[in-house]
Amino acid sequence: MSAARLFPSVTGRRCGILLGTLALASFGCGDSGVPTSPVGWTTMVVHDEGRDRTIPLDLWYPAADDAGEESVVLGGIYPVRVAREAAFASSGKRPLILLSHGSGGGRADLSWLARHLARHGFLVASIEHPGNRFGDDSVEGVVSVWRRPPDLSLALDRLLASPVWGRRIDASRIGAAGHSSGGYTVLALGGARFDAGRLAAYCAGARAGPDCALAMDVDLAELPDFDAAGLSYRDDRVGAVLAMAPAVGQGFDADGLSPVRIPVRIVGSRDDELTLFALHAAHYAMALPRATLVTVRPGGHFVYLSICNELGRDVAALVCVDPDPATDRGAVHDRIGRDAVAFFRRTLGS
Repeated sequence: MSAARLFPSVTGRRCGILLGTLALASFGCGDSGVPTSPVGWTTMVVHDEGRDRTIPLDLWYPAADDAGEESVVLGGIYPVRVAREAAFASSGKRPLILLSHGSGGGRADLSWLARHLARHGFLVASIEHPGNRFGDDSVEGVVSVWRRPPDLSLALDRLLASPVWGRRIDASRIGAAGHSSGGYTVLALGGARFDAGRLAAYCAGARAGPDCALAMDVDLAELPDFDAAGLSYRDDRVGAVLAMAPAVGQGFDADGLSPVRIPVRIVGSRDDELTLFALHAAHYAMALPRATLVTVRPGGHFVYLSICNELGRDVAALVCVDPDPATDRGAVHDRIGRDAVAFFRRTLGS
């Protein structure tokens, strides 16, 4: 399948330029650098005593050349090759990318992106959000999106303070990427300020999209930490953000997004069946001061998740089987991964 089919906004030029008035984006040309191989992988847990949250995370990193990769299955449904607990590739410092999963998901969902970034020289920390993850989720957790950004900031605090990982991280080159509610999460780190009342009005109105069904019968104002919904969660250490199919777009107007002054890459699916393109990805791209927009077609809301094994396709078809049978999830990942490497190198410094 051609790149023009996967990314229909790309012109026939050698380096595609996004058409339209929403944003101007250019894909990197050719390969995004010689990848590092193999990829190291380990896990750790961060405790947030103040908020009574335990945050698991996976760390992905360039491993030493003699590290042996093995096939593992993460989250029970995502096969991937990693070198467990392998030695680090070098003593030099590397840029770090924080990853945030979507609502009800897990840290393995974006393992394809974590591996791709690590193969190209990045450190990657993929965290899991308590109360809004697989096996630990609720309607309250779904709508309380403002609880998520501090998880990433705390993880970053602990990694930078770690005697093992702090010396590996270039603190001047921190980025963040997320899918769906994770897309909101990383935009919040860039300074986006959520308006819960605006989102509630959208879901009560004639333009309500299918995403509103996830939060039916919830009175946001009754949540114990509702006063925290509209706070700023900007983390000045984060220098660039990649948001894939970002959710809760109707919880923001231009004023709420104007504080985001760092480079932002929005990736949206025109066939998104959950967070409708015009109301979310395109809306963000129009209002964010420094956003560029890339579109995907075919591919629905969950095309950004890792490719599943047969068990996943049987028991988790919603996230593992794309609605359009013409979708080549691996090709979508390859193109987004290459673009992500180019974007973060350009904005954070190579």
